[in-house]
Amino acid sequence: MFTKRQRFDYLWKTRGGNRLLTAGVVLVSAAAAGIYSVFSRFIPSIAFHDDRLFHCPGCGGTRMVRCLLAGDWMGAVYYHPLFLAALLAGIVWLIWFFLRTFRKDWKPLRLLVNSRWWLLLPIVLIGFTLIRNTPFYQQYFY
Repeated sequence: MFTKRQRFDYLWKTRGGNRLLTAGVVLVSAAAAGIYSVFSRFIPSIAFHDDRLFHCPGCGGTRMVRCLLAGDWMGAVYYHPLFLAALLAGIVWLIWFFLRTFRKDWKPLRLLVNSRWWLLLPIVLIGFTLIRNTPFYQQYFY
């Protein structure tokens, strides 16, 4: 039997593992979208805005996913443009990650866990939260 480290190394450092990882992400995402589309009407609204009178970084994410599942792209942009951009970037990355396994000079990706670029994520989320709570942003989107 494989240890956890060996399973991770197989998925991340081999061609077959990369293809399996990509297929697994696609299947889990499709199943989650199907389950969400069936049960989305039972999800209660989040009271964060009602209690604190400002929008959190994720406000509008559920409505954005509902619009995407209904095929309403402009509604998705309206409700949460940052999450939509991140979702589309993730899909593009996943396609690239899968297609690169067919190259002759394939090499495993290096995980840059200690990279300073990871600091950009909280900065972007805090900046988006601040911008979306300004009167100018709310005039056009809320």
